[in-house]
Amino acid sequence: MVKTRYIAAGAAAVVVIFVLLLAASSYANASLQYRSRGAQGYNFAQSSTDVAMDICNPTPFPAGFDRLQFVATYRDSDFATMKFENVSSIPPNKAVAVDGALQVNGRAALAAVFQSFADSLNGKNTGDTNSMKVKMTSESRLLGFVPVSQSKEMSADEFSNMINGKSGFGCTVND
Repeated sequence: MVKTRYIAAGAAAVVVIFVLLLAASSYANASLQYRSRGAQGYNFAQSSTDVAMDICNPTPFPAGFDRLQFVATYRDSDFATMKFENVSSIPPNKAVAVDGALQVNGRAALAAVFQSFADSLNGKNTGDTNSMKVKMTSESRLLGFVPVSQSKEMSADEFSNMINGKSGFGCTVND
């Protein structure tokens, strides 16, 4: 009977530790801050360009992800996708520079240009930022094997403020 109590207490401790690690990891990943470092090397054949970004972890817990993806939609069509992969660790209260790729959907971009042109010919305001939305999805693995995915949707203005560091960037970057 005493042995059963020790086993139950040990199992409960493992569950509590696991839940606390999940909560700390989730909190750290949800608190990440982003700032663009720019884009270069546009590839016309693939409609893509290389992008770089600083990612700040302002929490006391380590963060990281297997994949970070931003999908921009314009009037419900995927317009562009920006991906960063294999950022295994972002130390607490530090920033890291990451490289990724921005892929533009040529058809959606062309359709947006033509729609904007048609709207302007019909006297409609073409500066409607509510037509563009960005969904950010972070995929990671807790303890190396438990898949965790977090998503956040934002307007084009919110994305612009976030990516330009206007919504806060609490780390210094050592280049």
